[in-house]
Amino acid sequence: MGIIGLFAFDGLPSVSAQTDNTAPTISSVAITSNTGVDDMYGIGDKIEVTVTFNEGVTVTGAPQLELDIGGSAKTAAYDSTDGSAVVFSYTVAAGDSDDDGIAISANKLTLNGGSIEDAADNSANLSHDALAAQGNHKVDGIRPTVTGVSLLSGSWGTDGVYTSGESLAAGAVFSEDIFVT
Repeated sequence: MGIIGLFAFDGLPSVSAQTDNTAPTISSVAITSNTGVDDMYGIGDKIEVTVTFNEGVTVTGAPQLELDIGGSAKTAAYDSTDGSAVVFSYTVAAGDSDDDGIAISANKLTLNGGSIEDAADNSANLSHDALAAQGNHKVDGIRPTVTGVSLLSGSWGTDGVYTSGESLAAGAVFSEDIFVT
């Protein structure tokens, strides 16, 4: 024989589900790579820009951020995510140059077929303020060139022909200051 009955429970807490319908927004955009002591990136140096959101995000695909390097648009590719910080990177190429510093115009973050979402699958609002030219993040991707060569000194005979044992010193002039190691 079995006992069947209904039990009533009073005093249990009520539970209500909450839904996150708020899209993540951009809190800041900053160049975060280190230029070293001269505030200058050279050919092959990696420029990193961190876009910080107001909450943790997940990135898929290949979002991009457009940089202004010397008046030319350069594409920084998605590199990594750490919670709310999304890092984009660009490697300086030969010919890149910016004497007053890298800038980023407003609203230059694009998904490029990817996505940036919070834990509730809300797509991020990609609007952001402009970042003015950063004087401590300049770019010199112009290789120095030889602009002149001269004979500095020498010991040679009256015939102007150099032979074994005679010394000759020559100098080169470059298009910009160089460091020889």
